[in-house]
Amino acid sequence: MDKEAFNKTEACQKLIHYIKDEKPYFKDVIIPSDLERLIFVKGRNNNERMSSQSGAFLLFGNNA
Repeated sequence: MDKEAFNKTEACQKLIHYIKDEKPYFKDVIIPSDLERLIFVKGRNNNERMSSQSGAFLLFGNNA
């Protein structure tokens, strides 16, 4: 499914709604292939739990 068709689906619209509840500046576009990749995230070390985990983790997409 191409990006435009994916972003018009009800499921994608719900996902965007949930994201924008926390991040109002989020663009209304999701690239479908991003939901299938492995992403390395290095967060801010501004709380104890994140510091003890070195502030890094992996996000596994649908087909990762």
